[in-house]
Amino acid sequence: MKAEVSFFSALSLIFLKPKFDIIINSSMKDNKKDKLKRPDLDEYFLEIAKVVSSRSTCLRRRYGAVIVKDNVIVSTGYNGAPRGSINCIDRGSCKRRDLNIPSGERYELCEAVHAEQNAIINGPPERMKDATIYSRF
Repeated sequence: MKAEVSFFSALSLIFLKPKFDIIINSSMKDNKKDKLKRPDLDEYFLEIAKVVSSRSTCLRRRYGAVIVKDNVIVSTGYNGAPRGSINCIDRGSCKRRDLNIPSGERYELCEAVHAEQNAIINGPPERMKDATIYSRF
């Protein structure tokens, strides 16, 4: 909703305030209806996985993973170099990209670990039994 308003005096403000309150309250009620719409849990965890993917250290792809058990996040992971290794973003280069290797080929040259692998590596094993993993790029 867009409105253009011109004020001419302080008296105008006093006169118009009740009308503005009605408009604002009505607008807020409409916004509250929109805010009450919640994503289901699958959508929720997939969106979290998408945010996790933003931490990826791979120059070619960004993937994120979330492991969930009983609707509680157990672990997260993103694709990139293993801990302790220099990642492609910090190095500023990717071997496969530099050699113009097509997608899906020569993965042995890639130093990155899958998002799902990182989530499993970082999570407590006893909490991951019968858990669900959500993955997103």
